[in-house]
Amino acid sequence: MMEFFLSKLWMIIAGLAVMGAILASFGALDDRTVEEGLMAEMASTSNILEEMNGCPVGTMVRIVPDLPSEAVLRIGNGSLWLVRGGPDIMVEIHSEVVAMEGGLVVPYVEAAPGGAFIASRAEQNGTLVTVVQLEKTELSSLTASTNLRASSSVLYR
Repeated sequence: MMEFFLSKLWMIIAGLAVMGAILASFGALDDRTVEEGLMAEMASTSNILEEMNGCPVGTMVRIVPDLPSEAVLRIGNGSLWLVRGGPDIMVEIHSEVVAMEGGLVVPYVEAAPGGAFIASRAEQNGTLVTVVQLEKTELSSLTASTNLRASSSVLYR
């Protein structure tokens, strides 16, 4: 009788060990899938900025990267950086990209999750460059809410 219970106990322990090994491999697979998705997103953003090279002056593109909650995306100095809790990811941009903030050239601009960049073609000092700025969404949403409030007050007079 004692051997029966011990064999069942060891069977349960061995089953839990095998289950733990299987779940760990699925966790590693999930992490690798997330990394591949982030690299694809970074490559896509880099390709958009590189394709802007062939666009005429005045072309404007809104870039909204899909970022994890704890990450920040920086654009500047010819590269994209994904700064996060784990190892950072860097992708080169093979075109002339200038980061600007408030009309001044800065080393880089960064967007948090939910943030957006505006990339536009411009001429600076006789050369065509892609200017990247952080979109100020707070101002546009404030303007939209002000317009909505003003139009609704007109309707109720």
